[in-house]
Amino acid sequence: MAVQQRLVEEKLTQQELEQSLWKAADILRGAVRPEKYGDYMLPLLFFKRLSDVWTEEYEQALQRYKSKEAAKQKFVHRFMIPEGCLWDDVRKEAKNLGQKLNATLERIAKSNPELEGVINRADFNKPEEIPRDRLIKLVEHFSQYKLGNGNVPADVLGNAYEYLLKQFNELAPQRAGEFYTPREVVRVMVQILSPWEGDEVYDPCCRYGGMSAGWLFAEASFL
Repeated sequence: MAVQQRLVEEKLTQQELEQSLWKAADILRGAVRPEKYGDYMLPLLFFKRLSDVWTEEYEQALQRYKSKEAAKQKFVHRFMIPEGCLWDDVRKEAKNLGQKLNATLERIAKSNPELEGVINRADFNKPEEIPRDRLIKLVEHFSQYKLGNGNVPADVLGNAYEYLLKQFNELAPQRAGEFYTPREVVRVMVQILSPWEGDEVYDPCCRYGGMSAGWLFAEASFL
């Protein structure tokens, strides 16, 4: 792609990550409806995280086993990334970026059934909804940062994810209930239901999974 930016490799603080994510929202401002920000930003955030963690695991396994083939095997990785589906593979495609993203995320979902409907929930090949130039800028913005475990711990990323949901809520309050439930409400619900370890809670309207994340936070606090 034409836009080249500095790669930030040091560890990101909670504040730095949140500021970076909100700058990503600024890229979409004026070209994408506010209630659609999450449809595009969150899958890209998941994809960048998956790609960076896979690469991190690959490099660690390569040092240990001294074999590229061994470092690609399933036992090394929590999630599998098919050949040609890493972040940098997609980043190389500028002309048909939306189409490439759609195809890549579908392949990742097929290789990891638990990600079906999560990572491949958006259609990036709709220039009338997300213009190509904004999509390129968004990908380049995320490309500045390494989001592997060595740079961004899971709890920091989880908190940043919830921060984004809250910001989307404030941008489009008339639709907020569709994708965000305040943590305070989740806490009250958990206290009322009193789930035990091993219990399953079915949420048919989870959409972005904010409630699911809230259950985890609340259970850790109250049980």
